[in-house]
Amino acid sequence: VGGSVDGVDCAWIQEPSGRRVEVFWPDRWSIQFDPLAVYDEKGIQVIRAGDAVSLSGYFAEVGASLCSGDALFNAERVVSGGAAG
Repeated sequence: VGGSVDGVDCAWIQEPSGRRVEVFWPDRWSIQFDPLAVYDEKGIQVIRAGDAVSLSGYFAEVGASLCSGDALFNAERVVSGGAAG
């Protein structure tokens, strides 16, 4: 999921409970907006808007980021499960 928050492009995941979680992606990963997609360090698209995603890593304190919603997660490993259903 993504959108603009106070004019800043932001990307986050949404848990089944509805909680919005901003993700710090692994080093050298990138995000493209419109359409939303996440690319790994090799430039391979691994996530697109609407995909189910499994992350491993750890939660951090929410700081001053405009994009931070309810939580901030530092992703160390990302697995896309494809289109959420």
